[in-house]
Amino acid sequence: QMMEIREAVSEAGDSETLKKIQSQMKRKLETWSKAFQEAFDKRDFDGAVEATQRMRYYERAMEETVKKL
Repeated sequence: QMMEIREAVSEAGDSETLKKIQSQMKRKLETWSKAFQEAFDKRDFDGAVEATQRMRYYERAMEETVKKL
């Protein structure tokens, strides 16, 4: 999935497309942030670690869109 996101960012031809991708990444970050909180509250530390890893992936994708804007 991350390869698809990076490909979409590299192929984006205008700032509007990049902003749409950025908006999608923000939603994914929010989802995984909530998943982290829920896992941490349940003391599911493996789930919390997985959520932080996913958040890192989406944060990197956000950085790529910002660089391209």
